[in-house]
Amino acid sequence: MLLRVAFLSSVAGFLYGYDLGLIGGAIGGLSKEFQIEHNTSLREGIVAGAKGGAFFGTFLGGALMLRYGRRRAIALLGGLFAIGPAIMATAGLGGGNGPGALIAGRVIIGLGIGASAIVVPSYLAELAPARIRGSIVAIYEVMLVFGMLTSLLMDALLAATAGPSAWRIMVGLPAVPGLVLAASLLFLPESPRWLVMRGDIDAARATLHRVQTRGARRRACASEAAAEAALARAEQELERLKSSVDKDRHAALARRAQLMRRGGGAPGEGGASEATAGAQAAAVVDMRAAAGSKQQSDPAAAAAAAAAEAALEQEGASDAHTVPLGGHEPGREPWFVQTLVWMLADIVAVARGPERRAFVLAVVLAFFDQANASTSVINYMSTLLSQGMGVKMSSALLLPATVAATKVVGVTIATSLVDRVGRRPLLFFGGATSAAALFAAAGAVAAHSPAGVVVCMCAFLLGYSIGWASNYWVVVSELFSMTAKSPGSSAATAILFATGAITDLVFLSIFEACGPWTFVIFGSIGALGAVFVFLCIPETKGRTLLEVQELMQSSARPWAEDCARLRACGCCRRPAAGAKCGSAGSGGGGDFELGRQH
Repeated sequence: MLLRVAFLSSVAGFLYGYDLGLIGGAIGGLSKEFQIEHNTSLREGIVAGAKGGAFFGTFLGGALMLRYGRRRAIALLGGLFAIGPAIMATAGLGGGNGPGALIAGRVIIGLGIGASAIVVPSYLAELAPARIRGSIVAIYEVMLVFGMLTSLLMDALLAATAGPSAWRIMVGLPAVPGLVLAASLLFLPESPRWLVMRGDIDAARATLHRVQTRGARRRACASEAAAEAALARAEQELERLKSSVDKDRHAALARRAQLMRRGGGAPGEGGASEATAGAQAAAVVDMRAAAGSKQQSDPAAAAAAAAAEAALEQEGASDAHTVPLGGHEPGREPWFVQTLVWMLADIVAVARGPERRAFVLAVVLAFFDQANASTSVINYMSTLLSQGMGVKMSSALLLPATVAATKVVGVTIATSLVDRVGRRPLLFFGGATSAAALFAAAGAVAAHSPAGVVVCMCAFLLGYSIGWASNYWVVVSELFSMTAKSPGSSAATAILFATGAITDLVFLSIFEACGPWTFVIFGSIGALGAVFVFLCIPETKGRTLLEVQELMQSSARPWAEDCARLRACGCCRRPAAGAKCGSAGSGGGGDFELGRQH
């Protein structure tokens, strides 16, 4: 089973990257066929269609996996990955509107990309055992970058061998792995978490047993002790899932009910009493979870949870599956549209609730992640080199692959540094170095130096990939509590795709109007991103989720903590044995030891 899950991770990540990267090589050929070489806005629309569709696909994927389960959602998005390329490959063949079909195909592909960004990582994290979860998710991220690199290399190969219609093969090839992804419905198990959400405890237990015991049997063929230990881990995981699902359910119901209380109504019916009931039920689940973790040493905690639940039963609201909210739980609304609308309402509730600071930080980070044209430079690089600097098309198609290869290197470096160096330093480094590289690229364009442009773009993507490409996702996942993670991360991902679509939609126009100053503009945005990180983003490395939440609620400023830590380090360059860098009165950072910082 784990091999199948790893295969899914590879295919889904590869498709994500391949579909994003292929348009850079195809845009030249399709522009010639449909005579739109000088129609900048139409070319920008074709390129931007994928990320525009991904913006909506983010919400579509969240609603699909909530209502129909992760397995069927993955099969549906596989269908999108197959239909979109087919539409693009046949654009204009029957005398229809070729550019219109290309945009439609890109938007459909984008729906699959956006849905994949939400559904696939969730499925992998929920199904893979804890001991290999990081590796499985890392496969997805690495294959994403590898897919982008492969698309650029394939574009160059097809352009050299397949003639004027090579672009049709370029855009149509992803339909094949898309069909493979759609067929995954036949051999992939459902997520245990979703099964628990639907009350199918037996099926969830069976899936967890298969995941936990298969590897144990391979590692210790005839060891009954190993098999029993694996079964015990599966049962423990099931209990954790039940507690987590209860907590998430009640938190969602409480958020929705509070929205209804504020607005006097919503897609369901209800009022203030439902808000109170939802909040009380969420509190009971929190107490029950705490009691479960401390019942050996603190029987009073279990007694308190039992008393609270008994009191809630007297008010008719203790059933974890029937907290009133228009009579429907999340994902069980009568119509799919209602599920989608309620999911959007959850996002609004998080944005207006106690975690609004985390929400704002995540959304602004998502903006800066894409506003520096990190994908636009790959999508349009062949166009800039061939049309703007006179480079032969064969070379102009191959050089972007060199730039994309730099991104692979950057992501690999970031993976090894994120838990050693920390999130803040990497984000700041990425913003500062990518800004400097873009400023240098402006000089290379002004000097009409194609080699200089390629070198600067390699430096840009190397710095961006080390600082932002994967580190962004780590930080966003750590800013939110478990109950707000899904709606908060979905909103941030949607903003990321929307910003990328806008950047793709205006990049060529800005370049035609401003020339080298285009890179100064986007470099300045990257520099502002570095400033934002320095002023606002806290360091989450080495902190538990609870500690991060406390940090989000505090008034401490990240830059002030850094300055205090540096002052403390400067004051004790030769400390006594066991001395700490930030002692009491140092202005903060008292829990950081000198040896840990150097």
